[in-house]
Amino acid sequence: PPLAFVEAWTVDVKDPRASQGRLYRKATPAEAQLDLVELAQEWELAEARAKKLMDEFRGKQVAHVMGKVRKLLMANPATITDAQVEALKKPNKRLLDEYTRRLSAIAAAELDRGRADVTAELRFQERAVRRAGRPLKIERTPGFNPTSTTQEIRAQLRKIAKQGIEREAGKFADAAVTAAVGQLGQGVPNLQRVESAMTQLSRGPLFAAARQSVATGLNGGRHVGAVGAGAESMTYSTVLEDGNVCDACREDDGKTTDVGSPEYFQLRPPNRECFSETRGNDNQCRCFGIYQYDTEGAEAPAEAA
Repeated sequence: PPLAFVEAWTVDVKDPRASQGRLYRKATPAEAQLDLVELAQEWELAEARAKKLMDEFRGKQVAHVMGKVRKLLMANPATITDAQVEALKKPNKRLLDEYTRRLSAIAAAELDRGRADVTAELRFQERAVRRAGRPLKIERTPGFNPTSTTQEIRAQLRKIAKQGIEREAGKFADAAVTAAVGQLGQGVPNLQRVESAMTQLSRGPLFAAARQSVATGLNGGRHVGAVGAGAESMTYSTVLEDGNVCDACREDDGKTTDVGSPEYFQLRPPNRECFSETRGNDNQCRCFGIYQYDTEGAEAPAEAA
């Protein structure tokens, strides 16, 4: 197999500080080191920051909608028009833009970190292989532009954040409108009922947007760094999943493909087919790619006469 566990380790993604050990790759076919504990901890911290931000957005969105609901319910029901009711659903563009920008910024930081991490892993691998006197073949990908690729990934991160936030903002508004309209003409309005209709909505989809943003950023950075460094192959790994591996990810676990091939772009995490039934059928992939240089296809150095 392309990977071998040669030292015992455990990773507790709920409490990375409780994790112990490291994952090492054998000297054959490639020699490298990947600190799973550090990767799990940094990933968890980035997710925590993103989820905290989504909770903050949730509170601001509820307050924004409630402000409009109060004005509507305090008016004479006979004078309320359909246009006024629909106006409750109009999003606060400033609020959406602010949190889209902040969530994509967290993900962009993971993009930079992923690029730096995989570059360090491959440098470690290169030094170790050369010290062992074994052949190493490194071929840069022709035509690869890390700057434009990074810009494309950043645009993708903004899209993920924007879609996730706007979708949930719409759900909050719909819940508020339903609860508010049901009270029109029924005496003193119950504002708490309207607020409860929003606060009882699941945090899951917003947290899914946070998790997907972090995973896309980190894996995007690993992709840019690995291709730029001339990595030969990538192995798909579910090792950081928190005990909730879906069938799609389990099927891909351990698969290895050549970097830059059509199969690589299909396999590169996060998995497009990853959907967790226990988390509202949102993409929750926490898989990542482990990159290797080609030490099998290189020519051995000539022996001294």
